[in-house]
Amino acid sequence: MTLHTCQYCGKSCDTAQGLKGHYDLTKLCRERMYKAYEVDSGGESESDDTVSGSGDSEVEIDDGGLGDDSTAPDIEQSFDDAGNSSDDDELRADPPRTNTSPSRSPSPVDAHPSGPQKRPRPTVEEVEDEDDRYVQDFPANRRAGEPLGQCETVFEKLRAEQKENGHPPWYPFESEEEWELARWLMTTGLSQKNRDDYLKLKTVREKIQPSFSNNRAFLKYIDALPSGPQWFCHALEVTGDEKDEKGEDKKEIVEVWYRDPVECVRELLGNPSFAGKQGYKPIRIFKTMKDGKYTNQEFSEMWTADWWWKIQELLPPGATLGPIIISTDKTQLTRFSGDQQAWPVYLTIGSIEKETRRSPSSRATILIGYIPVTKLEIISKARRGAVGQQLFHDCMRVILEPLCAAGEEGVEMACADGFVRRMYLILAAYIADYPEQCLVACCRENSCPRCIVKPKERGKPIFSTYRDSEETLRVIRDQSQNKFPVKFVDQNLRALHPLWADFPHCDIFASFTPDLLHELHNGVFGDHIVKWSTKATNVGSRIVKDTIRAVRGEPMKMTSKGVQPAKEGRFDTVLVRKDPPDRSKNPTDGKSFI
Repeated sequence: MTLHTCQYCGKSCDTAQGLKGHYDLTKLCRERMYKAYEVDSGGESESDDTVSGSGDSEVEIDDGGLGDDSTAPDIEQSFDDAGNSSDDDELRADPPRTNTSPSRSPSPVDAHPSGPQKRPRPTVEEVEDEDDRYVQDFPANRRAGEPLGQCETVFEKLRAEQKENGHPPWYPFESEEEWELARWLMTTGLSQKNRDDYLKLKTVREKIQPSFSNNRAFLKYIDALPSGPQWFCHALEVTGDEKDEKGEDKKEIVEVWYRDPVECVRELLGNPSFAGKQGYKPIRIFKTMKDGKYTNQEFSEMWTADWWWKIQELLPPGATLGPIIISTDKTQLTRFSGDQQAWPVYLTIGSIEKETRRSPSSRATILIGYIPVTKLEIISKARRGAVGQQLFHDCMRVILEPLCAAGEEGVEMACADGFVRRMYLILAAYIADYPEQCLVACCRENSCPRCIVKPKERGKPIFSTYRDSEETLRVIRDQSQNKFPVKFVDQNLRALHPLWADFPHCDIFASFTPDLLHELHNGVFGDHIVKWSTKATNVGSRIVKDTIRAVRGEPMKMTSKGVQPAKEGRFDTVLVRKDPPDRSKNPTDGKSFI
């Protein structure tokens, strides 16, 4: 294997891409590279950009895009006249880095660069934080995130199949214009009746003349397109304690619609739009080093967290951790009559950069199922709540069951960088509001879902022990066997069969994320700041409401219930933005105060 060696510190890398990453992360070597480049180019540049190594800016090489490895050999060629540094001891001692992205595996094109090589173009980038970063890599002998071999992504396979069959990119539609029309019909929110009416318009039939004349024919074209993971329906039978006219227990069938979460993860990992935006092994970032020890640890992406490091140590060598993030939210459907509700379940993975995950347009979060919402009228009111809670856990167990085997044995998956890895899918985070956190944690809603603090002692500055998954399962099991353990009452638990009981390496209580809506917006601001402001003024709530109404900003209206926003569902956000600037610090965007 050909080794690529740094001309300044002597560090060897397996590929040119790895050498390029070394220069990106090593400030001292990077600065010497720029000086050598200035000497080689005679101080001239192909652009008007200036090259600077001062404290106000940092210079990087623009390689023409993420993952473009065809320019990697140029970096090595531009250092031929630079020579080696004499400060070998200083340079070899794990120099500081300025990039928190993980070290990624080589691209399949590294070994076979082709075509004329282009000289790297220097650019100037403004950097907010110029402090050095020290990166601690996971032990190399554990081979975390190691590729098993090269592969083609699903997108590449579909494209190759299209070319082999002689189909254009817009197939099965006849033209690109017809494909654009189909995309508009599917993405603008038109109902099926409106689509049918549109396609039957005379001007559409005679001038545009699409291949489909009605909505039914149009949907057949849509079904012919490549699809994602398949949907399944699982029926659960609920037996009630109410009797029917025959004297038998009433029964109700509820349907759970779901997709295989393992296949959904496979689709996310192999999405080519996420190439260069994924991490496959843990690292630790530190700002300082004292007496040979790293200090002041920083956290940014999920692979920089201690959790990933600890779980990786429990996995076999060569394993790649796939952190699963689940979110649920029971939603009232305001556009439908009949008090309709939906309970969707979403999935994403921590291997994708957080900026990409949080962007709705990136589609890094996938809908994997719907929990049935039923009133359970066949159950008596005394038992209805407990049966509904257990039904939630049973439905979630049906949806997430494939993750148990994938976390124990691992699954080979194609990643966006063109390599196959053995992924171990472990539940890392559960996003839900406070009531659902208590439901998942099998504790009552006046309890803390993370620790065993007494309900009346919540909010007090006292120490409380975190909940333990194994102990909680044991206590619930003893309660179901009529042993009536004291801890069941002390920890305020419910006698349920938890959905997370069989998940490997899962600490469900530590996986809960903060509930910003109920804890900060409704809690800190709504229940404390607003009430405190009303009482502190000592002039009554009427004057406070008049003052809020007089401030310009978000539209407000007075109702029989008091101050309300002009649009439903925005009351706390509106009040935050109305809050006086001397307390919120930002009158234009009160959300920054929270």
